[in-house]
Amino acid sequence: MPVKPRSFRWRPSLVITDWDETITTADTISLVAEAAYLRKPQFSPKFGHFSKIYLDSYKQYTDDFNKKWGARDSILKEEQFQKGMKSVEMSSINALVESGLFKDLEQADFTQQATKVSLRPHFIDFLVRCHQLAIPVVILSINWTGLIIRECLRKSEIDLKENNITIKTNEFEWKPSENGNLVSTGKWDGSPEVRTALDKKNTVEQLKRQYGSDLLYVGDSSTDLLSMLSVPVGVVMTDGSLTSSLARLGIASVNLKDAVANNENTLYTGDWKDLAAMLE
Repeated sequence: MPVKPRSFRWRPSLVITDWDETITTADTISLVAEAAYLRKPQFSPKFGHFSKIYLDSYKQYTDDFNKKWGARDSILKEEQFQKGMKSVEMSSINALVESGLFKDLEQADFTQQATKVSLRPHFIDFLVRCHQLAIPVVILSINWTGLIIRECLRKSEIDLKENNITIKTNEFEWKPSENGNLVSTGKWDGSPEVRTALDKKNTVEQLKRQYGSDLLYVGDSSTDLLSMLSVPVGVVMTDGSLTSSLARLGIASVNLKDAVANNENTLYTGDWKDLAAMLE
C-alpha cells in the first residue's frame, strides 16, 4: 500500500491576518457605525447616506476602469484596479468626518459592541498554537477602529502582549473631555492609514523588513489578494469572497487539507483548524 504523503507543514516567522470575515464570521464595520447612532439616535443623515456615497463612487470607478482596461481577468489588471481604490474609500470617509457622526463618542461606545461579534471556529485555538510556537501575529485590517478587535480578544482571554499580537488598523483621534474620559474628535488619526489593498501590501512589505520574508498571510477578500501574492504562503478562508475570483484571475489554489508541499504561485484555501494543523 502506498504511503500517504505528509501534509504540508510550515513555521512562518510572522502570521498576518485580516479581521473582518477572516477572523470574524461577519463584517464588523457596521457595528462601528451602529455605535455612533446608538449614542446619537437623532443624528442625520442616516448611515445609508454614506453607504450610497461609497457605492456611487465605486460604480463610477469600476465603470471607468472597465472602459479603459476591460474585465479584471488577470493579476496585472487586478493590481491596477486596487491601486485606484483610495479615492473610492476616501469618498465616504471624508463625508463621515465632515458630518461629525463620530465626534464626541467615548471608547466605551465602541468596546461594548464587541458582544455582538462572533469569531470563526478554531481561531482562538490557532492563536494558542502560535503562542506555543512563539510565532508573532499581526492583525491587519481596514476597519475603522481597533477598539472592538482588542475587546473581542480580551473577552476571549487573549492577552495581546503575552501572545505577541499587534493590531494595525485605522483609529479615531482622541482628546480628553471635561469628565476626564477620552472622546473622539470625529476624525481618524491617520497612523496608520489602512484603507485599501495597496495600503495592506505596503504594510506587509514593511513587516518583511522587520521579520524576514517567511510570512503567512490569511484573508478572505480582494483587499487581501496583493498581500497574499507578496508572501510565500497565502491562505484564503474557504468561504471567502476571494475564492470565486481566483480562477477568473488565473490563480491556482489548493485546499490546505490536500497540500503536501508549498507550491510557488499558488494560494491555499482553508479554515483556522487547517491553519493550526499546518504550523510546526
